[in-house]
Amino acid sequence: MKEENHKPMHGMLLFVLAAGFVLVALAIMFAPKPEVKVTTAGGSGPGAVQNTISVAGNAELTVSPDEAEIYIRITTDEPTAKRAQEENARLTNTVRDALKKAYDLDDEKIESNSYNLWPKQTWNPDTREYEDKGFTVQHLLKVTTDDLEEVGNMLDTAVQNGANGVDRISFTLSKDMEDDVRDQALGRAAGSAKDKAESLAMTLGVKLGGISSVSESNFYYDRYEYAVPAMDMAEAGGMAKSFSTDISPKDVTVRANVNVAYLIG
Repeated sequence: MKEENHKPMHGMLLFVLAAGFVLVALAIMFAPKPEVKVTTAGGSGPGAVQNTISVAGNAELTVSPDEAEIYIRITTDEPTAKRAQEENARLTNTVRDALKKAYDLDDEKIESNSYNLWPKQTWNPDTREYEDKGFTVQHLLKVTTDDLEEVGNMLDTAVQNGANGVDRISFTLSKDMEDDVRDQALGRAAGSAKDKAESLAMTLGVKLGGISSVSESNFYYDRYEYAVPAMDMAEAGGMAKSFSTDISPKDVTVRANVNVAYLIG
C-alpha cells in the first residue's frame, strides 16, 4: 500500500518540474535583448572612426580698388540754431545738386553720414567763464563713386559750391568685385590646404583620401585710406590748391583662410 501511494506523488513532482523548465525557457526566449554598439576603426558605418589630416590654407591677392567713398564736411556757424541749420541745409543742397549734375550721380550715391548741432562757446579769461557765441552745425556727406579718376575733381566741385572740409577718402571694393575676389582667394586658399595635406601624407606614408570637412575661417581686406591734408578749405581762398591731380589710389591686399580635414588610409 505504501508503494502505491508514492507513485502518484512522484508523477506530480515530475509534472511540476517539467512545467517549471518550460516556463524558464519561455522567459529566456522572450526576454528583451540588451542593445550593443560596436565602434570600429575604419569603415563607413555610423559608428566608424575616421582617420584624418587637418590643415589650414592661406591666400593673399593684391587687387586695385574699384570704388571710392568720399566724406565731405559742410560746417556752418550762426547766431541761432535755426539759422545754422537753415544755412547748412542750403549749402548741402547746393553741393549735392552740383555733384549730381556734374558727375551724373544717383541719389543713393550721395547720402548723409552724420549730422551734429552744438552750441559754440569761447573761454573769456577776464570773466573766467564760457560765453555763448552761437551754434555750429556739421553735416557729413558720403559720396560713393566708381569713377576713381574723378575723385579729385569731385572734391573741387564740392568745395567750390560750399563744402569746407574733407574727413577722409576710402578706396575699397564694390560688392560685385568683393564677391569675385572672395571666390578667387578662397580657391587659392583651398589649393594651399590641399598642397599641405599632400605633403604631410607623403611624409607620414599614408594615402590621402577625400575631404571630411571644410570651413571658411576668414576673408578680409584693409581699405586704402587716403591721407587728406589737414587744412580748413574755407580759409584756403576758395580752394586755391586743387585736389584733381593729387589723389591716386593704391592697391589693397585681400586675405582668405580655410580649414580642411582630409581622410587618410
